[in-house]
Amino acid sequence: MTDTNLTLPSTLRYPITIVQLLVATGTEIRKNTPLLTYRYKTTITQTRDLNEEIEVPAELLAVFEAPVEGIVGKWTVQEGDVIETAGRAFMTVTEACTHAIQFAGMCALCGKDLTFQDYSGYQESERANIKMFHNTAGLAVSMEEAERIERLSAVTLLAARKLILVVDLDQTVIHTTVDPLIGEWKKDPTNSHYLAVKDVYSFCLQDAANPRGYWYYVKVRPGLPEFLERISQLYELHIYTMATKSYATEISKIIDPDGKYFGDRILTRDESGNLEQKNLHRLFPVDTSLVTIIDDRGDVWKWSANLIKVIPYEFFVGIGDINSGFLPKAQDVKATGSTSGGTLTMSPDVDADNLSESGDPSGADKDNELHFLENVLVRVHDQYYKAYDDANVQEQSVNKRKRKRNEDWRKGLPDIKVIMPEMKMNVLKGTVILFSGTIPLGANIDTVDVVIWARSFGATIVKEFSTDVTHLVAERVGTKKVQQAARYSHIKIVTHAWLYMCLSTWTKVPADDFILEVPENSAFDAEIDGEASNNKNNEDKDGDDDDDDDDDDNNKDTDSHHSEESDDSEFSFDEDPVVRCLLVGGPLLTDDMPVATL
Repeated sequence: MTDTNLTLPSTLRYPITIVQLLVATGTEIRKNTPLLTYRYKTTITQTRDLNEEIEVPAELLAVFEAPVEGIVGKWTVQEGDVIETAGRAFMTVTEACTHAIQFAGMCALCGKDLTFQDYSGYQESERANIKMFHNTAGLAVSMEEAERIERLSAVTLLAARKLILVVDLDQTVIHTTVDPLIGEWKKDPTNSHYLAVKDVYSFCLQDAANPRGYWYYVKVRPGLPEFLERISQLYELHIYTMATKSYATEISKIIDPDGKYFGDRILTRDESGNLEQKNLHRLFPVDTSLVTIIDDRGDVWKWSANLIKVIPYEFFVGIGDINSGFLPKAQDVKATGSTSGGTLTMSPDVDADNLSESGDPSGADKDNELHFLENVLVRVHDQYYKAYDDANVQEQSVNKRKRKRNEDWRKGLPDIKVIMPEMKMNVLKGTVILFSGTIPLGANIDTVDVVIWARSFGATIVKEFSTDVTHLVAERVGTKKVQQAARYSHIKIVTHAWLYMCLSTWTKVPADDFILEVPENSAFDAEIDGEASNNKNNEDKDGDDDDDDDDDDNNKDTDSHHSEESDDSEFSFDEDPVVRCLLVGGPLLTDDMPVATL
């Protein structure tokens, strides 16, 4: 038996005046039992002589009927009360079942069919409209039940000193392609790619359009098994992906074959109800203070304060995320060959020369993002529970506070949405960054992912050169901004690898190992002055592609290069293997590595 506060619906014509209470406390009522009468003001149409219709004011009497069954507890309104707006509680009813958990139109508690809607417009299925479960699309709960579930979950997690980690799949912990060449390479030991793809997993999914099915080839990000094993000691793990249910199920069999880490906590686009955005409230409608997200896309989360953005994993160069076709294009670093009709190669992180003849590919893929990510997650966990201990908040007291009906059980608990931004903002605080040759001509710098990402770590991003700049992040020398910055010893001219290392490790790493060497030139200053004089009437546009090479004798090749720079000048690790090497410790991609056309 549960006490329920009945409230007046929005369908009434407010304001209303309570005229008479029709049932006494302790009365058993059924659905549509008259509960009270009320008056309301309106206008009615009257017909006068010659069939003329006019609108005249009127005060009418109406009856409000019971929307539920139960026993009347107490009235919270009196005769003569004027109710101005909807939502006012007017009585309590003790119900045998509140239908707080529903599945496919049925109450999961009492079995009642809740799809029936009577003339009053009240629908009991609306009492449980929160879908907070991963893989059960038809299951919904009421807000009260959702709060109860999350409170119990929080008590359990706090007792175990754990947090929650929501894990994206594609290009966060795996990389997938559907190119059949991978299957051919895996079958041919004489192929130069055989050892590199020997540990690539494969599975086939069938659908009505292709009964024979499509083959998927999956490369697990290096260190994932160890990462999941260690992080699962500190976090409860959930999968949230824009992929289909069938795809996510197959991937979970690869990365978690025993269901040890994720269990059935897998949410896909088939259940999420949104094909373009992810929302934590789909899983945690009441409270997200314990939740951390790892994803290679920040935009799909609207750069949530719960997000830890990771550098995308790209083993199959030029493929990208095969499940992102319906998502908005990411305004971030553009990968070489990512356009339609590109070529497929192995990532520069794959050292084919170091693959042993025994077939052991260990050490071949030098991507170490998960190592950095694990360190960050441990720091976040430690910081949360330091704040938790400092506040002297224990899970037992949380449970007791909930028993006080009107008190929020979350009061006094730390919040990830506060802790992580505070940790991040100190990393690049005081750092003023100017980009050169990386942001496409005409681009709005405020929407570029790397700019949003860097600002979340406290960096100041500027569009124009000034002596306030502390770091010039450039792809190549010879640009106007590089030449300007080179005149000032306090400005570090660095490769993009420096910035990405800072963002991956949540640490302001020394710039010395990432310096972009600018060759000495006797005509250096004159060239700057000449350019400034010759181009003083040129207005800079958004982006940073005003950084053309300052060579008065630009030939046709240079013009072609500039055109490409204007369109595709976002930095890519794959465009500069040396930068890739600095960031992840991998070898360079050799020119003689075979390339297969898609």
